[in-house]
Amino acid sequence: MGYKYGVWLVYDKYAFPTTHIGHFTITCFMEKTDAFSLYNDLLATYGKYHYIDVKGNIPIIFDKNMYEDDDNDMGSWGYEGKQHDWENFKKCTNTYECNFSQIPHTSIEYYKTHSVEPRIIDDICVKCRLVVADITDDDPLKWNILV
Repeated sequence: MGYKYGVWLVYDKYAFPTTHIGHFTITCFMEKTDAFSLYNDLLATYGKYHYIDVKGNIPIIFDKNMYEDDDNDMGSWGYEGKQHDWENFKKCTNTYECNFSQIPHTSIEYYKTHSVEPRIIDDICVKCRLVVADITDDDPLKWNILV
């Protein structure tokens, strides 16, 4: 089942060592047409590129099933960040059926059964681009950017 479709802010591979597409989730559990519509709304109002200040000195183990509609039993570890338009992004999602990510965060490693070892890094500011993501697969390595 995965996380259906979503809107992400994607960063370049050099920023963090991920095996999956590195991203900050804005929304997930969306229908495909709604994800494209939200993407177009955000793109028109806020643009394609955004910066996120990441708190690397505080790695976090994120709970399994952290979203309202999440029953994937997949946890992760990663970092939280700050982005100045985040509350405005939230307002844009009010007309869509979706799960909004209340705090900007990036997952560095996903897990179902094994333990993980979060790593402390220096704080960093990453440049991200707005995308629509197909996150319908249970395997993060099979997630794709649609636009």
